[in-house]
Amino acid sequence: MRSIPRKGAAVASNSGLTLVGVEFTMGNLRRLARGSQKEAARAMNEEGNAIKTASMKRTPVSRKGSIGPSGDRLRPGNLRASHRVETVTPGDNVITTVSVGKTAPYARFVHEILRNKHTVGEAKFLEKSFKERRPIAEKIAARIDLNRAGRG
Repeated sequence: MRSIPRKGAAVASNSGLTLVGVEFTMGNLRRLARGSQKEAARAMNEEGNAIKTASMKRTPVSRKGSIGPSGDRLRPGNLRASHRVETVTPGDNVITTVSVGKTAPYARFVHEILRNKHTVGEAKFLEKSFKERRPIAEKIAARIDLNRAGRG
């Protein structure tokens, strides 16, 4: 018999997915809520930038003179340079968005088409970087704690 984790977790079984440690997870959320919106925004922006940095390292770089899906010439490094992190605070909420492609409209094709072979980088560069940073809520709470202690 497997032991039940003490911290918040999702445990897979034959019958589905079970959430364990709801009290622990709720405690983390309450601790996060006690922090000011400004602290949460700073921590979320920092976490967004960590995802952006990891994603940029994985982003494919076109060869000089490559042609994009719409027939335009691609500039090497344009897709990497199109990464953005934006944090907004509407009302009591904090929303951080990590995006790619505003200045490189072909980003979706490069990100999603798995059969493309890249000499530099890989498909799913943003998604893999996000998944690598999980669990996000705990990382944001830890950043708030570090920032409060003056070590962030």
